[in-house]
Amino acid sequence: MAEQIGAIIEQGPEDWQIVQQDERGEGRIGLEGRWRFETPGQVEVRLVWEDTGVAVAASLDWQAVPTAADGTWKGALEHIPAGGLYRLETRLRTADNPAGEWSPRGDMRHFLGVGDLWVIAGQSNSAGYGRGPYED
Repeated sequence: MAEQIGAIIEQGPEDWQIVQQDERGEGRIGLEGRWRFETPGQVEVRLVWEDTGVAVAASLDWQAVPTAADGTWKGALEHIPAGGLYRLETRLRTADNPAGEWSPRGDMRHFLGVGDLWVIAGQSNSAGYGRGPYED
């Protein structure tokens, strides 16, 4: 089997993860990983709405994260508004593709959210027998 190319997330959120919001109602997602491609490049990340693919905010559209020549990268998305559902996308922008449109895509994380985390126990409603799913 061929090795994955592009930006690979090794530490960060998993699908369906909720990130705790701060006192301003914003979240932060730290990320790190490695990149693999035939030519060096710059890893970029963005956060989009899961259902439309539109950037959550201009500040959360494609942004470069520190990328090392040894094949590693590390960065964070800051000031993520409470709500969701969001999708985290990565890509590797190479020198021969400065516009980024045909960049090798990397890992994605789906159905992310930002909000308060609660532990609910002892009620039949905590088993999920309520209404259908709701999007903020």
